[in-house]
Amino acid sequence: MSDSNVGTKTRDSTVALGFKQIIERAVRAGATDIHLEPMERVVIVRYRRGGVLYVANKLPKQVALPLARYLKELANLDTDQTSASQTGQTIIKIGRSNYHLTLSTLPLLDGEKITIHIQSETLNVPSLKQLGLWGNTLGRIEFALGLPKGLIVICGLQNLQTSRTLVSLLRVYSSRPIKTALIDENMPPLPPTISLFSPSPKSTFSPPHYLRLLQKRGVEVIGINPVMSKSTARETVSAAKKGCVIVAGVPSTNIAKGLVFLSQLSQEPIGIGFGGVAVGQVVVRGLCPHCRQPYRPTPAEAARLKKAYGLNSPGAMELINRLEAEAFRQGIGSEASLSSSKQGINRLWQAKPHGCKLCDHSGFSGSVGIFEACQLNDTIAGQLINSRSPEMIYQTALDGGMVSLAQDGLVKALRGMIDLPTVFSLEGL
Repeated sequence: MSDSNVGTKTRDSTVALGFKQIIERAVRAGATDIHLEPMERVVIVRYRRGGVLYVANKLPKQVALPLARYLKELANLDTDQTSASQTGQTIIKIGRSNYHLTLSTLPLLDGEKITIHIQSETLNVPSLKQLGLWGNTLGRIEFALGLPKGLIVICGLQNLQTSRTLVSLLRVYSSRPIKTALIDENMPPLPPTISLFSPSPKSTFSPPHYLRLLQKRGVEVIGINPVMSKSTARETVSAAKKGCVIVAGVPSTNIAKGLVFLSQLSQEPIGIGFGGVAVGQVVVRGLCPHCRQPYRPTPAEAARLKKAYGLNSPGAMELINRLEAEAFRQGIGSEASLSSSKQGINRLWQAKPHGCKLCDHSGFSGSVGIFEACQLNDTIAGQLINSRSPEMIYQTALDGGMVSLAQDGLVKALRGMIDLPTVFSLEGL
């Protein structure tokens, strides 16, 4: 063996050991993501914990290239490609547990930024209520899950979070004698009752191939994420018509835009001859439940809330109060009494400065799902066929009693789950 080969092998083993230390520390800290960002002189290592990024370490700049190459090899990515983004997965063992890692690369001026999402193989799949579903949003989803065939569309821009929601919905079928499978490039941890198929650039099978194969095998419930191509969209809608329940992840900011995107991509009528539901979701950082602090909204905050939600309109504040009361009865958020009345908002919640030990002194912990759900009915189907605007379809959903993302966000702010700036970050406010 030549000296150069010895040097390369030693360098690779050093990089592997260094990465193992990074991932072990992240797992111990309860981090969900690792960000490796090359700067002019160093590589910044950041961990995401409870929705908050913080600097965990700084590495010498000379490790940037060998570390990026090592991680690409782990995830079966093109090691020579440095000018375009790539995404891949791998599994790593830490102690007695396996962890699924989803790696994404992004070319920057000083090198490639690498983001690593961490999921434990033994991670418990949250129930629908643990996801943050309640009220008529939960009822509509449960109704669609009970149909013999149909389409459940999960609309959101956070691909990994969409996978998490898909798994929770498919978990509902685990107690029934129903064949269930998931086609997902993110390789999420699954209960043993659900079969996983993970398309990749090197795979000979594409998502449409998997869909047709699973139908031939008599699989009754199929999850698929993401639906991005015309062939996948056509096969997805076709399977929902033929007799399967399809749970599909679609990249979109709300249910109307997601339905229009899927309708235009598939060129198939959605909602004609089969039922279902469109679900919109946004996942945001949550307040630490151990140290969050109640406070009375300032006049400026109260005025902005009234403007954003039209709370001066007849019945508007009564609706918010009624929704909060329903969420409270269903165990959503804080056990404290209602934060609203029919007359106005009396209390909001904020992060405690410097937090506590349980939230790593950030004031925030975990993530909170914000949801909306609209049943696929003849009116929605007709508007999709006639190429109506997303705005018109969204208004139809609201007229049908849908609790919007903005309303769900405000209710969860009143229940102490998120803070007011997070509410205002939701689309449309």
